[in-house]
Amino acid sequence: MANHRDMRTSIEQPIRSGTSDSILASMFRHILASNNVTNEAFNSHLEKYIIRSGIPRDLKELSSLRGNLKKELTKNTMSWRVFVKALRFFNIHKFELVIRIHSQVKNGNPIEYSRMVNLDPNEVLDFSKEEPEEK
Repeated sequence: MANHRDMRTSIEQPIRSGTSDSILASMFRHILASNNVTNEAFNSHLEKYIIRSGIPRDLKELSSLRGNLKKELTKNTMSWRVFVKALRFFNIHKFELVIRIHSQVKNGNPIEYSRMVNLDPNEVLDFSKEEPEEK
């Protein structure tokens, strides 16, 4: 896993540009850092996540699942699917997505759009394999 200190340093800077998948990865790193998630805490969440998945695995599959999940959650880019997986990793079932647009002002105020997102806690997702790379 990437060093926690490296992730913390990278979130202290505002996002200046990038693709949508790098913005999601930056947001996830911000969530980790603002909640003071250490490497030990991350590994604890990993074990709890595997137990919650309820999918029986042998030792080889468990090792592969741990490695793939760590790799996906610490990459510099993150798809929406992996971002949602990351939230499920921390057992989050509900979040609010807010976009505040500052370049288009209405009566001097930013325009804000928000939606509540509910993740089905009963949905079992198999994340033992990495997400395919987009071409």
